Amino acid sequence: MSVSENAGEMPAASVPDIAASVPDIASVPDVALGTDGSSINENGALSDSHADLYTDDGRNATKIRCLRCSSLVLSPGNARLTSKELFLPHMQKKSANQEANDGETLTKHWLVSDMFIFDNVGFTNTVDGKLKYLICADCEVGPIGWHDTNIKKEFYISLDRVKHDR
Repeated sequence: MSVSENAGEMPAASVPDIAASVPDIASVPDVALGTDGSSINENGALSDSHADLYTDDGRNATKIRCLRCSSLVLSPGNARLTSKELFLPHMQKKSANQEANDGETLTKHWLVSDMFIFDNVGFTNTVDGKLKYLICADCEVGPIGWHDTNIKKEFYISLDRVKHDR
C-alpha cells in the first residue's frame, strides 16, 4: 500500500508524546539502550550516535527500509522515536532445536499510530491471543516490529531490525 505525503501526515494532537511512552525518564540522567552505547537522555532524545535518524521533534528523518530487500517500510516524518522494552524473536529461519524464548529484548523503536501510515508492512497471525509481529510485506523477513491488538494505535518498528536512508 502506498501513502502520499499529505495523506501520511498526522495532526500533532493524534501523535503520542515521546516522553509519555518512557516512564520516569526525566528522573534518570541517561538510560542505556543497547550495545552500541546509544541512549535516551532526560529530554527524551537519542544520544548523538543516532542524531541523524530523527528530527528535533523526534520524528524519523530518514526512509525506513527492509534489511533484506530494501523495500520502503515507512516514509520520513511518519513515526516518533520511543523507548519501550519489547521482546522480538530472532530474525532467522526456525530450527528444530529453537526455543520459544529465542529472541532479544529491544528498546529503541519507531512508534506509528495508524497501520495505514506504513508504506509496506505485513502482520503475522495473532500470537498468544493479542500479539502480532510486523514483517516486510515484500520478502516476509521479520519480525521487524510488534503490535498489541488490545492497543489499537501503537505499532512499533525496532531501529535494530531495519535500515535507514535518505
